[in-house]
Order: sequence, then structure tokens, then C-alpha cells
Amino acid sequence: MWTPSRDGTLFLPYEPCDGNNGAPTLAAGTCERERLTTVPTILYVDDSPKALRLLSSVFQMCRYVVLTADDPRKALAMAETIEFDLAVFDYQLPHMSGVALARHIRRLRPEVPLLLFSAMVTLPEDELGAVDEVVAKGESVDLLLNKVRRLLKLRGKSPSP
Repeated sequence: MWTPSRDGTLFLPYEPCDGNNGAPTLAAGTCERERLTTVPTILYVDDSPKALRLLSSVFQMCRYVVLTADDPRKALAMAETIEFDLAVFDYQLPHMSGVALARHIRRLRPEVPLLLFSAMVTLPEDELGAVDEVVAKGESVDLLLNKVRRLLKLRGKSPSP
């Protein structure tokens, strides 16, 4: 099971895997052939506790490591010190918009794809250019996950089989 810390970082506990030459395994019993460092990491930012819990769980079930922040200032502090492969965030956040957050993250980590996941159906055209993809919160989870996979694949990352 994923273990959250106080700052929202999630840790993946490993235990020996029987019959796999001591290779690590997820605590739930699934053998991993790749090291933890190859598991894609998603930074997810949303000020809604319910949305954070729900989407974090979905990403975890899809075998991603998830870092969460409920405030864009926390997300920026994390972006300065922690490696991640994709950022997913809401448009309406306290202290700054999701687009402003995208622009800050883009300056810090230009190689990281950015996905805006928002209830805002229409956004100004000039703001859309700040992110790589946009998914409306009313869309299906499958659509969101397909875009996540595509962005990670473009970066050369994908979850373990």
C-alpha cells in the first residue's frame, strides 16, 4: 500500500519477492522487474481534498508514484527539489491559477509535460499554450489516463508491466 507523508509525498514499500531472485515486489505482492526510479512520478495539484484523494488513488492503481499538493506554492517548492515526470493540476487554485503554476513549473522543469485537469470548460486561447494537454473534470477517467500515458510515453516513461 502507498504510504503518504505529511507533505503529501507517497512512499512505496518493497519486500522480497519469492521465486524472483530477491527482486523487489510491491507490498501487495506484484513482482517488479524495474527499479523504483523508473516508475513514472506524477505531481498532482488540487485544492479539493476529495479530488486529491480520488485522482491520487486512480494514478496509484495505474502504478504511478504520486506526489500531491493542495496549494500551488507547495507544488512549486516540490518542483524545485523533487524529480517528477508529469504535472497534473487544476485551473482554479488558491494564490495563483493553474496556468500561472504551469508557467512557473515550465521555467523550473522545461522537460516535464503539463496537464491541466479542470472543471473550467473553456479557457482563454492564450492560456492553453502554457500546458501540453487539457482535460475537463467532467470527462471520463479513461480519457485522462490516455492523455497521461501519451504524455509520459513522449517523455520515454511508462508504468511497469
